[in-house]
Amino acid sequence: VACGLPRCLRNGRLRRAPGGASRFVSLIFGRGLHLMQRKLFQGRRLQRLYCGLAAVVLITCLPYPATAQRGTGVDVFGGYSYLRTDSTGSATTVGVDAANLQGWEISARAGLTPRLGLWASFSGQYGSPTGNVGRVAGTARGSRWYAFLFGPSYVAKQSDNIEFALHAAGGVVRTTGGTLQLREPIVQPPPLFGPPVPPITSVKLGDDTSPALAVGGSLDVRLTDRLSWRVLHPELVVTFSPTRHFARLSTGLVFHLSRIR
Repeated sequence: VACGLPRCLRNGRLRRAPGGASRFVSLIFGRGLHLMQRKLFQGRRLQRLYCGLAAVVLITCLPYPATAQRGTGVDVFGGYSYLRTDSTGSATTVGVDAANLQGWEISARAGLTPRLGLWASFSGQYGSPTGNVGRVAGTARGSRWYAFLFGPSYVAKQSDNIEFALHAAGGVVRTTGGTLQLREPIVQPPPLFGPPVPPITSVKLGDDTSPALAVGGSLDVRLTDRLSWRVLHPELVVTFSPTRHFARLSTGLVFHLSRIR
């Protein structure tokens, strides 16, 4: 500021301006003070804006009040999933043996009350089960199992660090059989007329989409206020048309996105 003032105003003293220019110096000095006040006011407005934004971010990141109800909010689960399938077919037809499939599961629970909520799950499992065409065995390549389930959930037991919940759901299961690669070719009898028929080395297994029902539960151990470990998540899944039974077991992490604690 001192560099922008005349020499007669530097060092905090008003010196007599030569040539009778006291009025001119006063005008310049008043104009400088006005500009300084304007700049200072604009700086304060920016400071207030920054403080307001910081307050909003701080309030958003703070944990919820301890006096609010527990169990109301949204919990999202993601982790590893194991599936045990049953066998299909027989020794005289095309069939697939019982198999162990592995994959993932993503589910979410929206709490309506501290005990009751809505639960939805989407999962996928993959593997290479063994099968047969008649008495010739083989291995299925590209087998996939997808399930979408939705239904109510009930928190049966809840404490500071442990939560046990039950759920019953309905939905759809999509099964892709893949291709059954035979361990030895099946030689077909030669036709009476025409070229010989090549041996069968693989069989395309059918795909199926059927309605399903599932019942299960989950045991969660709290790690932090926003994170839990789902130790066990067993389920029994039954499909119709055709009727099949599947056992599923999952484990992973639960993220409490908007849970009120």
